Amino acid sequence: MIISVEGVLKSYADIAIGRLKYLYPTVHFSLIPDGIEATGDPGVSSEKLSREIHYALYREKIYAETLSMRCSLIEELTRR
Repeated sequence: MIISVEGVLKSYADIAIGRLKYLYPTVHFSLIPDGIEATGDPGVSSEKLSREIHYALYREKIYAETLSMRCSLIEELTRR
């Protein structure tokens, strides 16, 4: 199964694959030019796997975009 990954999310694909390998150890994830390829466990439905891949991509995007804000907040709270 191949899940296409749009331009904005491509930079988060490697990190998302790392998380997905932990969640689905019987599925092999690999980064390809068009997106992410998932092969392996036939017991995992393609619909569920597609949802999980997209969720992992957006989760990493949000984490990266809010990292500086969270660091500033922690710094401000621990300064006192």
